[in-house]
Amino acid sequence: QSARLHSACANKRRTREMCRRLLLLLVLATALLAAVHAAPPTAPKPTRSSSQHTAGSLAAPTPNPPLVTEFVSSSVFRIRRQPIPDKPPFTVFTFTGRVWSDDVNKRQLVVRKYDMHSGFSMYQKLLTGGDEPYIWMNGRCLNYTMPYASPFALYNLATLQGQAEVDGRQCNLYNVFIGALNYSIAVEQKTNYPVAMEIVIESEDLTRVYYSNSYGSDLEPVSSFNPSLFTKPQLCYDEQLCEEGGVEDMLFWRLHPHDTITLVNKNVADLLGDAQFVCQVATGMRPSNDTILSTFQVTVNTTWGLYSPCNGGECIGGSARLVGREAAEGVKWRGGQCDANDDIGSWYSLPGTAQCAEDEGVGGSCAWKLHHLAKSVSIDCLRERGLLPACADDIRRGNGTFSSSGGVMLAAMQSTDPLHGGCPHVYASARPAPAARS
Repeated sequence: QSARLHSACANKRRTREMCRRLLLLLVLATALLAAVHAAPPTAPKPTRSSSQHTAGSLAAPTPNPPLVTEFVSSSVFRIRRQPIPDKPPFTVFTFTGRVWSDDVNKRQLVVRKYDMHSGFSMYQKLLTGGDEPYIWMNGRCLNYTMPYASPFALYNLATLQGQAEVDGRQCNLYNVFIGALNYSIAVEQKTNYPVAMEIVIESEDLTRVYYSNSYGSDLEPVSSFNPSLFTKPQLCYDEQLCEEGGVEDMLFWRLHPHDTITLVNKNVADLLGDAQFVCQVATGMRPSNDTILSTFQVTVNTTWGLYSPCNGGECIGGSARLVGREAAEGVKWRGGQCDANDDIGSWYSLPGTAQCAEDEGVGGSCAWKLHHLAKSVSIDCLRERGLLPACADDIRRGNGTFSSSGGVMLAAMQSTDPLHGGCPHVYASARPAPAARS
């Protein structure tokens, strides 16, 4: 969602520093925090004119009562999307778990579970801030650099809008608009505990993404935490490799912007793995500016390392010297790093630090080398060949296997004849020069 907030900030002419702060708040206060129901229908909706701030005017008229920000509580975190203006939003993710909020010492621990429609479950333990932040997921650990950003920072910029009962508790309702960002929080009147928060990001086309957090009635204030709560697991210090493999030529799939073909510090997938991602983009479940689907012939060392999410030209958290691998969405135990994943497909990370130079062979000091770009087609052509109905079939089936949509993608790559489901080449040349080793 960072790209959407970048765009929104640019459209609202926010300063670069303001947008950087809002992005940091959004990522750490929603993706890593526990929690949130949207406020119930009985709560009055604030109007945009009630509390607005600009980059040059970030100060609430009067101080709000001090908020309790050191506590332990059950929690629910939900992401909803409204891809069509004036239509009801739909829920994309719901996580349930427990949160240890230590705002005073600038750290937060979340333990939560997500049951996926495909029948898989995702277990997560995340520490943001502190001395050694990390994210543990389904038996593997990724090392992230996650500076703490308080999820409650915007509370002091918000103004009181009214009172309402939220989850059985009498609350004061606060709200503030900052550019395209709308922040609301419900605070219990008698305790000053946070009860529910919601961040809404509105894009230039008036579509919205809702990030909601709620804290349970079992919320308890904590003046000091047991330090062992925030200790990084030993697994995070291990290399977490699969058994030694050989060198193979593989066909990788990648959905990308029209002007970005490089594989350096990028994520790729096999056919089934990318079909799931392509369907999320094509149906609007995952906002993206990716418009081209490409296949690449790549030689790789199949001693699989830990998968790294690669964004903004950087792969973080996983193996730096090997190709990273996981099942699509990382839903299996240890992310499916060493499993066959024939049922749902695999995702891969190609760190620049593991790329081979032109005069190097794969398997020594490097782990992957691009041979050539095989073919590129537009996502518009895939839609014309029946991608959306195929995605709907796969989603309706609910087992995590995107074989129908994968069949549409495969036919598009195998032919240019529309009668056989083929799509034309997007680029004039199918053999771009390999990117330089980073």
